[in-house]
Amino acid sequence: TSGTSQPVHLPFRGRNPLEVIMGVDVSEELVGIDGVVATGVHGTAAAPTAVGTALGVTWTDQGITAAGGVTRTTNRSATVRRGWQQNRKLRTLTTDAAVRFSFTLVQTNKDSVELFHGVGVDGVTGSAIVNPSGDWPNIAFCMDVIDGDRIIREYVPTARVVEVGDQVAVAGETFGWPVVIESDFNSTINGHTKRFFSDLVEP
Repeated sequence: TSGTSQPVHLPFRGRNPLEVIMGVDVSEELVGIDGVVATGVHGTAAAPTAVGTALGVTWTDQGITAAGGVTRTTNRSATVRRGWQQNRKLRTLTTDAAVRFSFTLVQTNKDSVELFHGVGVDGVTGSAIVNPSGDWPNIAFCMDVIDGDRIIREYVPTARVVEVGDQVAVAGETFGWPVVIESDFNSTINGHTKRFFSDLVEP
C-alpha cells in the first residue's frame, strides 16, 4: 500500500559480508609464518603418519632458513601425440614431473654443508671434497608450514638436491646455503609426495 513503510533488512550489519557468504570463510587463510625443513637418510628415515607429530631421531632439522622461506613448485611437462588425419589428438604423454622445494639455509654446520655439497664432512679436518659433476645422493625430505596450531606437512620419501645457488660473501649479508630439492616417484606411497593438512583432520 502506498505510504506503508517496509522493513529494511541489513544482513551484514556489524559483520564482514564475506563472513556470511556461503562457501567463504576468511579463517581458512593460512600464513606460513613459521616452519621446519628436515632431511633424512633415504630408505631409513621413518615416514610420518600424521601432521604435527615429532619426526624423531631418524630426521635432521636443517635449522633456520632465510627470510624468503621455502618456494614449492610443481613441475609438469607433457607432449601431445597427434595423428596425421586432421591433426587429431591421440594422447598426452607426461614427459617430466616433480615437486621442487627451494630455500636457503642460514646456519653453517655439518648438516647444511653436507646437504649443499652432497658429500660427507671429515670431522677430523673439517673438510669436504667438492665434486660438482658428481651425483647428489637420494635423501628423504619433510617440510612443515606452520601458522599457530595449523600445519601443512609434506613428506617426500625419495628426493635429491638438484641445484645449488650462488654463495655471496658480502658485508652485512648472510653467507647462506641455497639449495633446490626435487622429488622422485616412490613406489611405497605410489607418488612423489604425501601432504598432511591439520585443518582437514576430521574430529
